Amino acid sequence: MEQKIKIFENEEFGKVRTIIKDGEPWFVGKDVAKILEYRNTKKALSDHVDEEDKYQGDGVTIRDPMGRVQHPTIINESGLYSLILSSKMPRAKEFKHWVTSEILPTIRKTGGYVSNEEMFIENYLPFLDEPYKNLFRLQMTFISKLNERIRNDKPLVDFALHVADSDDLIDMNAMAKLAAE
Repeated sequence: MEQKIKIFENEEFGKVRTIIKDGEPWFVGKDVAKILEYRNTKKALSDHVDEEDKYQGDGVTIRDPMGRVQHPTIINESGLYSLILSSKMPRAKEFKHWVTSEILPTIRKTGGYVSNEEMFIENYLPFLDEPYKNLFRLQMTFISKLNERIRNDKPLVDFALHVADSDDLIDMNAMAKLAAE
């Protein structure tokens, strides 16, 4: 049975293909090993991932970009952590943070992960008419701009909250002068 692949993409690390097997997220081991800069991905999976944390065989098939059927070695969450903890890559900690703060929570909440609005529309809203899809795109653009503004304003908000929480309150003119510096 061919699995529905969910692709997680990150500018810093690249792509990781995932599937849901028995209700749990599994990762294509080769993708994870490459991101963690293992020279020999097959050896990394053999050396660092316990047998019960990986699977290869019938029931797990994907197609490569040329349409050929493949039976990749997939690893569960425990196997993923084994590879991360064994990695010598300096950015392994950041990779773990991306996986644990973004990928896994998203899979658990939605059953999948979609990195852009077009993919979301096609995967979760294929039944919508085009005007509604355009309205959704407009809403997502607006939300994206709001999130960007929140990120940009965060230092000022943090500063204002810090000043407001201090015991030595200052007037607004003094605060404006400090913020401008």
